Amino acid sequence: MAQATTGIRLHVTFEVKDFDKFFELAKKCMEATRKEPGCLHYELFHDIADETKTKLAMIEHWESKEALMEHAKSAHVKEFIEKTKDLAQAEPCLKQYYSCGY
Repeated sequence: MAQATTGIRLHVTFEVKDFDKFFELAKKCMEATRKEPGCLHYELFHDIADETKTKLAMIEHWESKEALMEHAKSAHVKEFIEKTKDLAQAEPCLKQYYSCGY
């Protein structure tokens, strides 16, 4: 049975021009991020209805907003943003959610 979670969840959606290039860069960022304090879950998904894999979502779960803010300042995130900006078809869309506690 699934349990309620706490903390903050972040959904970042992307539309990319080249999945393979984006994915290689994302893997490096994900590996480093998963080792960060406060990171509970960090995974890249693609839209089920999109066979080209150009519509993606990074789903993140953090213990706290502070942990998320430290992640945002990390060198691997800055590098990922810099190296993927030319692969984007549109600006990423970022949404943050807090658990309702149930």
